[in-house]
Amino acid sequence: MPPVLTGEQVLRGLRWALPTSVVALLLIGIARTVASQPSASHLAVVMTVALLFIGVYALGLRLERRRPAVWLAAVTALWAVLLVLELTFTWLAFPLFFLHMHLLRIRHALLSVAVLTGAVVLAQWFSLGRAELPALLGPVLGAGFAVVVALAYQGLYAENRAQQAALEELRKTREQLSVSQRRAGALAEREHMARDIHDTLAQGFSSVVLLARSATASLTSADYRTSAKQIDVIRSTASENLEEARRFVRALQSGREDGQPLADSLRRACHMVETDAAARGEALRCRLVISGSPVSLAVPHGVALLRTAQASLSNVVQHAEATTAVITVSYTEDQVMLDIVDDGIGFDRTAESVASPRADGTGFGLRSARERLEALGGEFHVESAHGEGTAVSIRLPLNGNAGE
Repeated sequence: MPPVLTGEQVLRGLRWALPTSVVALLLIGIARTVASQPSASHLAVVMTVALLFIGVYALGLRLERRRPAVWLAAVTALWAVLLVLELTFTWLAFPLFFLHMHLLRIRHALLSVAVLTGAVVLAQWFSLGRAELPALLGPVLGAGFAVVVALAYQGLYAENRAQQAALEELRKTREQLSVSQRRAGALAEREHMARDIHDTLAQGFSSVVLLARSATASLTSADYRTSAKQIDVIRSTASENLEEARRFVRALQSGREDGQPLADSLRRACHMVETDAAARGEALRCRLVISGSPVSLAVPHGVALLRTAQASLSNVVQHAEATTAVITVSYTEDQVMLDIVDDGIGFDRTAESVASPRADGTGFGLRSARERLEALGGEFHVESAHGEGTAVSIRLPLNGNAGE
């Protein structure tokens, strides 16, 4: 495929073409003047004006035309002197047409081009001594062509500037989008870390605090055997919490979470709940029921189900005053269902109580569970009423699950 010229390349070429043509036409005029064998004084005047012309022209380019009107007037005046001295400098009018079209407003530029064209026609008629049609048509057609090309150049220049502005705006937009994506990623990571801390470390510390209070009460009443059991449970819970913290750190370092069989994790969670309740002198029975043929779940799905079960059991221990909690995991062809049901005192299931954390930082568990599950395309429902216990129901699709 042949290379395609860009607008910027075309503009650069046109900008170089104008001074090149000025120098070439000036040299041609000087050469023809020398070839006509004028007098030494006449040739000296022509060469002096020619050098002044090229010097002023180059100075204006060098200074980037800081005062374009003055510079243009000086260049045009020097050309007019050259035109009076030698008709061969007529052709310099064409690059001057472009300069006037580029530097002046359109109305002023068209007027000045008409004046320059008239000057060329008059100079030729005066030199020939008579009016001839080619002497009229040549300058007029040349001026018209110069005007058309100059207008096309201005249009191309404006389009190129617009494209550059659009590209700059696109670059800024991409930078802003990149910053927004990084911020969104950081927020998502903080949300993820907050859920993990709440569902693992915070719940473990909460159990430790409750058990420590029970142990303190047992020591106060001189029930040393019970307090010893409670301290053992505290040590066991703290060890579990330490292991959870290490798993959490490993997940942050590796970028992935440890996948463990869901049933084993749920059995361990049930055992810990029963142990904690017994250490505080409460009778809470936790059972796990598996329905259907277990399938291997993707790590995010398994973690979401486990964390939801842990958060629900933590609420059972701390708030439900229940004697029985049942976890049921049901597998079908296209989804896995998890239900946690207790026979506790229940609560008023309003949007405030279920979805909003409290000012002290608690009440985050159910909202965290819902966010986890909905992010995976699952469903989360809570049913409860005063005196009727609580049922937490989860549905997760199995489509696209990978082995743990």
